[in-house]
Amino acid sequence: MRAPDGMEYMLEDLQKFLNEWTVDPNNVKPLLMSLLEHTERLPEIRVRYKNRPGISHSVRLVNSSLPGGGFFALIDVVNDDPENRWLSVCFYADMVNDYAKKGDYIPGALGGADSICYSVEDPAGFEDYLKEKINEAFVRSASADPENARLWKLC
Repeated sequence: MRAPDGMEYMLEDLQKFLNEWTVDPNNVKPLLMSLLEHTERLPEIRVRYKNRPGISHSVRLVNSSLPGGGFFALIDVVNDDPENRWLSVCFYADMVNDYAKKGDYIPGALGGADSICYSVEDPAGFEDYLKEKINEAFVRSASADPENARLWKLC
């Protein structure tokens, strides 16, 4: 994984969390790992990590070519029950087409912007679809209007 310049410590914290995460009855950790490995293949994507104790372990996918390196996707390992974690994968609503209707439209969820979020308690059937959404959001973020500051204010 690549961290934004000067933020390598975030990846150390993420790696520590992943190493300590041993109980996974929903089997979502392999999906998270697969999504993170997928981002390694895409240019200009960096990973930011934020631990929000008792809430989530938040992985933010950053387009480093944007001013300020704003994120275009958010992958939360929801930590309300550490023995039964699940993933919430969110994108700005105007950056993905949820043609399979697997996500939930949530007004104002990303810093006031509308989003499409995928709640993953059972990863079956999500891996390829979420990788497709990551690709789609990345491409759209790269062509986003630089005057639209929402992408880079929320990191």
